[in-house]
Amino acid sequence: MSDEDSKLLADSLVTADLSGTHSHGVLRVPEYVKKLTVDGVNPKGKPSVVSDRGGAIVIDGGNSMGQIGSAFAMNAAITRAKTTGIAAAAVRGSNHNGALNYYTEMAIEHGMIGWATTNALPTMAPEGGAERILGIDPLAISVPAKNEHPISYDAAFSGTAHGKIRVYAQKELKLEDDWALDSQG
Repeated sequence: MSDEDSKLLADSLVTADLSGTHSHGVLRVPEYVKKLTVDGVNPKGKPSVVSDRGGAIVIDGGNSMGQIGSAFAMNAAITRAKTTGIAAAAVRGSNHNGALNYYTEMAIEHGMIGWATTNALPTMAPEGGAERILGIDPLAISVPAKNEHPISYDAAFSGTAHGKIRVYAQKELKLEDDWALDSQG
């Protein structure tokens, strides 16, 4: 990866750890190295704008690490919102992008509300089921608050993050009863 991209990736991981979101911090390094060296993520991938229509922008992530495409998209949305008042950027051709509040908090630095979401592979069973057919589809929002600390919310539609289960496994801690299902649901 370029120095700039590797610094952004490292910053996103360290920022997650410093904020207590260890599920999306440096715990992910082995997984990301595998993605870059074995699983086909392009370490030299560069995001680009493929559609630009007023406040709506579509970014192709260039099969880069998700953090690279997501930061590119948020910067594009921030730049556009400065002239249009509101903007949205969609990213395709991307990969796992870590904690979403990393991007929404970029908007706060410009006095803007930041909102981010992403799709996810099916890893959850619906209520009463045992088969993985739903994605956790995380969502984050950050809102500036003048003289107060900004409000930032980042969560997924699951009992917990997969990375948090990994943290518990590393620490040999018992999972909460409603965090995971066995093959019988």
